[in-house]
Amino acid sequence: MGTRFRGTVVTTLLGLSLLANAGLPPAEIRIPEAERRALIAFFHATNGNRWNRKNGWLERAGTECGWYGVECQPVAGPDGPVLTVTGIVLPSNGLKGSIPIELSSLASLQELSIQSNEVERPLPAVLLRRWDAGELQVRPLHLIHSTTRVTLVVDTPAVRCSGYQVVFTHDGHVLKNERICTGAIERCRESNGRTLEFDRLARQLESSYRGAAAPMSKWLDVGFARLQLANTAGSRDTTLSMAPDAPLGDWTILKIVDGVLARAEWDRDISLQPCTPSK
Repeated sequence: MGTRFRGTVVTTLLGLSLLANAGLPPAEIRIPEAERRALIAFFHATNGNRWNRKNGWLERAGTECGWYGVECQPVAGPDGPVLTVTGIVLPSNGLKGSIPIELSSLASLQELSIQSNEVERPLPAVLLRRWDAGELQVRPLHLIHSTTRVTLVVDTPAVRCSGYQVVFTHDGHVLKNERICTGAIERCRESNGRTLEFDRLARQLESSYRGAAAPMSKWLDVGFARLQLANTAGSRDTTLSMAPDAPLGDWTILKIVDGVLARAEWDRDISLQPCTPSK
């Protein structure tokens, strides 16, 4: 495991050994200039002058690992050991703004913890891909997507009393409407629940989104699903096939949503009422 610096304190003997072998005291190794520029861009993009705490920020080159909330580790470079930024930990610190693209140059960043601030989403694409790969821990999780509502409508028009609609919202609420039949009577059952998986679901659906697909009429005999992702700027729709030979991506999205539904916590009170066209 690497050595982590908070300020100028070496937290394990491994770091001291690495520096001693190079004949350098900790104060004489630095982060790359590109990483310094990324930190400065982050400071300005999140209104750093108004942070609650900003000890050390923007001081001379070589002091970056002593800036409040910045964490570093020593690594072996082509010309000897260097420091690299591995963490930015600034919860509840008055940040306001957005994450600049320059932060993508922090190739060794392992943790970005900026919860309880006013930071716009989503993160730059490079950081999102690193989160997808399990290389970057992000708090809060809503920074990994821009979706506020997910709607999925599943239907097989040729089969009576089939299909359902489910709506997930960013606050974790889940609303499911499904058609059921008792003899010749058709009813719609409404269920309310909660999920803790909205952020991961939204990120997965955003990364899988491929735009409009074939018209729904193509799948009227075998069934289809209509997926809508909505955010503050509007919404976008795509159609998914439920045919046995449907694309793997369509099948995967439907299974992911099914899994989130299965793990949701549902209220005991269920509403049963006549179906309307909107249901």
